[in-house]
Amino acid sequence: METPQKNNPLHGITLERILTELVEHFGWEELGYQISINCFNHEPSIKSSLKFLRKTPWARTKVEGLYLWHKRSEERKEQKRARFSPHPEEKPDGLAEADDQHKNPQVELGDLSPEEPAHVPPQNGKRDHEGQ
Repeated sequence: METPQKNNPLHGITLERILTELVEHFGWEELGYQISINCFNHEPSIKSSLKFLRKTPWARTKVEGLYLWHKRSEERKEQKRARFSPHPEEKPDGLAEADDQHKNPQVELGDLSPEEPAHVPPQNGKRDHEGQ
């Protein structure tokens, strides 16, 4: 019977999946730059890299560390994206309606009373108090 490993972020993730995701994200050239081992730099393949990583604990540890760093980086990007671009359905009640009113203000004709004169800007750049 297996014991649960809730503190192990790699639990249930195969080395093949880790390597495949890293190659898809970084490509072999960048992966070989990030972790300088021959199986990434000279005629790389998933099969030969898996064989080497399974026999070489220090290299596997580096690959797993890069994978965890990559996943955490992706999570942080997603959190920032979610924080800075809220969806309209996530706004508090009434806030979405208020935003819509500010975007497209409409003035009804009944809102303007004929007793109040409309503001007319002064001519020749003079202000009203300057001419008095």
